[in-house]
Amino acid sequence: MKLSAKMLLPALGLPLLLAACGSASTPEGTVKFNDLKTSYKDSAGNYVSCDNVTKQDGTTGPQTTVGVYYSASGTINSVDISLQGATATSPDSYYTGSVSNSKLQSAGGTGNYKTLFYADAGHPLPLAITINPNPSVAIQVVNPSNKLGSFYANLTINTASGSAKTTSRLVLTNVQVYGNCTITNSNTGQTL
Repeated sequence: MKLSAKMLLPALGLPLLLAACGSASTPEGTVKFNDLKTSYKDSAGNYVSCDNVTKQDGTTGPQTTVGVYYSASGTINSVDISLQGATATSPDSYYTGSVSNSKLQSAGGTGNYKTLFYADAGHPLPLAITINPNPSVAIQVVNPSNKLGSFYANLTINTASGSAKTTSRLVLTNVQVYGNCTITNSNTGQTL
């Protein structure tokens, strides 16, 4: 049987269509982005990342925690997560981590997961991304200044038959990064 372009196009098109929807699949599993959050919001309600945080009393605040929310199904060995600057051509090697199947943290509902980690601008690997098993981190409102850029997240699903990658930038807003943030409300009642 001779293969034609008409026969191959549907096979090639499905993975591209899924990636465009924030999803990635292998024959054994699928992963899809649901949300990308941080432990800080600006006064307009947008999630932001802060390199230096100051509390209302002038002391240093906690580092930014990033929450990647996703759905996964099938027989998954692990999920790789990386952060990538909006203008970068590849993920930042300082902000890359992997979560094994046994460490996937439920985000409520069957097949919904979240991975929380510190994105500490001051430390190289392995300290830059530290997977945090804490199920809830308080979201605080900040007054950000000195905009430095923005980032998005990449997810790679790893199964016995292979890997597939997708990116949040196709379906979610990039997280803005600021050099300085001052906490203006530390008691929002919201958590990651």
